[in-house]
Amino acid sequence: MTSDIDVIMLTWNSNRPFFKLVLEHIKRYVPMRKFIVVDRYSKDGTPELIKIYFPKAEIIKTNANLARARKIGIEAADSEIIAFIDDDVFIREKWYPVLYSLMKLFPLIGMIYPLYGLRRLNDKDVSCVRARGDVSIKELVLRGLSAIRGRTIATMVRRTLVLDWEPSKELSAF
Repeated sequence: MTSDIDVIMLTWNSNRPFFKLVLEHIKRYVPMRKFIVVDRYSKDGTPELIKIYFPKAEIIKTNANLARARKIGIEAADSEIIAFIDDDVFIREKWYPVLYSLMKLFPLIGMIYPLYGLRRLNDKDVSCVRARGDVSIKELVLRGLSAIRGRTIATMVRRTLVLDWEPSKELSAF
């Protein structure tokens, strides 16, 4: 499967026992052009572990806050579609093909976040406020968003829509 997405991951001392599985899932299920890691000067071997799984990973070191780190990742990417994948999320097999095909099929979708199908560290599926059966396909296509977190846990975004975004220095995560 060919891809034209770049994946951006923010890290800081992420080398915990489960992190290898996070990287294995990304490597197995997400075809990508570039893997861009914005790291906050980890001292626990995080960048070295990433290089084992992704030898060509671009690792950018910065002390920037999370919002600015996302901007740095956006600037380093050059694909039409970028993906933010958090360092504590296990991507499932259908994450990429479902989200990517929706982005390609519907060019008006600027950002898409799965309503289900991710797994968090506590081994529970990520779910949204409403039951899956309550979400219409129209809403999924038009919004593609869940009501949890800041929608950056495992999100695909059209890069052109966020290139001119300038995060506030005070903005922390989203």
